[in-house]
Amino acid sequence: MSKEILCTIGPASLKKSVLERLNELPVSLLRINLSHTSIEDLPKHIQYVKEITSIPICIDSEGAQIRTGKMYNGTACLKEGELIKIDRQSVAGNSRHISFYPEESIDLIQIYDLISIDFNTALIQVVEKKSDHLMAKVITEGSIGSNKAVSVNRRIRMNPLTRKDEESIKIAIEFGIRHFALSFANHLEDVQAIRNHTPKSSFIISKIESREGIRNLEAIANASDAVLIDRGDLSREEPIESIPLLQKHIIDKAKSTKTKVYVATNLLESMVTQTNPTRAEVNDIFNTLLDGADGLVLAAETAIGSNPVGCVNMISKLMDQFNYFNKFDTDISKYEKRSLLIEAHGGSLVSRVETKPDIKELSKLPTLEVDEKIVSDCEQIATGVYSPLQGFMTKEQVEGVLNNNLLPEGTIWTLPIILPVWGDSIRKLQKGDSVALKNAHSGEIFALLHLEEIFPMQFESMTKRMFGTNSPEHPGVKQLKHSGDTLLGGKVDLVRFSSKSQEVAPFIFTPQNTRMIFEQKNWYRVAGFHTRNIVHAAHEYIQQKALDEYFCDGLFISPVVGPKRKNDFKNEPVLMAYQRMIELNLYPKNRVLIGAFFSFSRYAGPREAVFTAICRKNYGCSHFIVGRDHTGVNGFYPKEANIRFFEEVGDIGVKPIFFDEAAYCDKCEAMRLSCEHPPSCIHPVSGTLIRDFLGKNESPPDWMMQKEIGDMLIEMIKRREGIFIS
Repeated sequence: MSKEILCTIGPASLKKSVLERLNELPVSLLRINLSHTSIEDLPKHIQYVKEITSIPICIDSEGAQIRTGKMYNGTACLKEGELIKIDRQSVAGNSRHISFYPEESIDLIQIYDLISIDFNTALIQVVEKKSDHLMAKVITEGSIGSNKAVSVNRRIRMNPLTRKDEESIKIAIEFGIRHFALSFANHLEDVQAIRNHTPKSSFIISKIESREGIRNLEAIANASDAVLIDRGDLSREEPIESIPLLQKHIIDKAKSTKTKVYVATNLLESMVTQTNPTRAEVNDIFNTLLDGADGLVLAAETAIGSNPVGCVNMISKLMDQFNYFNKFDTDISKYEKRSLLIEAHGGSLVSRVETKPDIKELSKLPTLEVDEKIVSDCEQIATGVYSPLQGFMTKEQVEGVLNNNLLPEGTIWTLPIILPVWGDSIRKLQKGDSVALKNAHSGEIFALLHLEEIFPMQFESMTKRMFGTNSPEHPGVKQLKHSGDTLLGGKVDLVRFSSKSQEVAPFIFTPQNTRMIFEQKNWYRVAGFHTRNIVHAAHEYIQQKALDEYFCDGLFISPVVGPKRKNDFKNEPVLMAYQRMIELNLYPKNRVLIGAFFSFSRYAGPREAVFTAICRKNYGCSHFIVGRDHTGVNGFYPKEANIRFFEEVGDIGVKPIFFDEAAYCDKCEAMRLSCEHPPSCIHPVSGTLIRDFLGKNESPPDWMMQKEIGDMLIEMIKRREGIFIS
């Protein structure tokens, strides 16, 4: 039986962004706690949740519990030895005058009763009882809050449902809700009472949170669909050191009656304010699952915590570990790290980096000098960016990609990754050779090619299928034509990173590294962004929309730092500009990572758009931003070409986020994807336009680029630091 996650809805989770994320996670039930929800707010909360998510809602009753009323300033400090009045009518509480809820509870309290408030924060003793109030002496002083639990030192019998509970159940039934939790289920009759108020098909969860509930556990469990151990309220009546033993007892008893059992309270209490749990918490959760709990209930963590989604992710990961543990029956040798991040393309990351190469032996091999483009491809293959590729494509792979967008094993792939050479330069090479690849720029051997195949390029056929044209005006066609007439296929091993990649080393991350960073940041829904331009307002706009509208935890911006064309921005200003954006908090704090993409443009339009999305998937991105003319060439690809091609190739595992061109509107005084104002008011933004401004030593206007970034670029120009490829 799979384990369940139940989440309490509150201010932190009554948000579209959170509910959308919970809807995609393995959440079984959303709990609305009537102790913290007014009867007036209940219908609109139910309606709001149901509009966003399909997860069933559970109404959790107030039940047979006494609570403090509202305090004037949220809290009241009770001083030892002083007398305090407890009024039947609701009052704005202070240090001398408070009220209890429900109001009839004072009828059940007797003179000399000891009353503990808010888990022993304060202890008072009743010294006088009147029809409309009680007088009590403060025995142990403390600061008490509104709506806090009140315990009497003897057994008292209360109605299992308050009037508010009964009204709320009626409202819930009108909305089609069929899950109900009974707080303080103390007797069989309590369960029968809530069943009398709910439809026969209802799923009843009885909460065990008192000594009386434990005493009558078997009868309660038999009459319920599930029991829930509320360790917090239970510890008001039982010593805290007894809770672990009582938890095991309740789970065992519930199992004997074939009743589901859930566990709540303090599962991830530290994550209410922190990003990670304590070791004690994760051990407690794992052992609770080992005890046999069918589900775990998040309360404050998702109701008022700072990171509700992160808490659910953590529970989900722990459940994965538990399931893995069960599968292999404690054989730790079979242990694998489990992750909520998107799986690498093809199932696993490729790693072909040789950590201890024998350079002397490599120098004895036949060598092949290659340009910077091939160097960058070798690095991306070896570090797993191009997973599942392990080398340059053979003829079968190239044909499969160009004809069917598939690798031979059936994995979607859209762009040929090829090693082109001129045939007369490799006459001595043959299939089966190990070839040392030499960087033409540095003269160093940097990789080993295990040559599997030598085959002709068939230029006309390849360009037509790869670019959709043979036009010599297409930059991709032109680039390929001058690269060679023969293709080499085979796996590669990287033995040295290039000096070009080392120049931007602070921004170079392997997929293994980015995945580790995302895990550390608790990013499991990450949007990738590909660019070769300096950051500008249109890019900022669509990046922020991707974060907001797709509820992403983080944004991974990866500017291209490989070979570029003349007049393109150099790597340093592009990376410095993005880093400056982060330093000045111009991006949402702790939600953006900059990682250079050591590759180059093929200008293959839609094919390359899918390819760059797959690369970001390998880095750990679940989403990928696709612009209007992503990696394309103006005039060669229709406006909707990218969308159509993504649909054609099918699900690649990473979700594309399509955006049209963003532009500034004078009337709106803001960036917009579209608006109703005339074209004369609309001003597009592009890298070309920004280059024109900077080429004249003019900072782009503030609506086009952040002033701080424009000023930084102008300063670089004044210092005669070239910012464009010459």
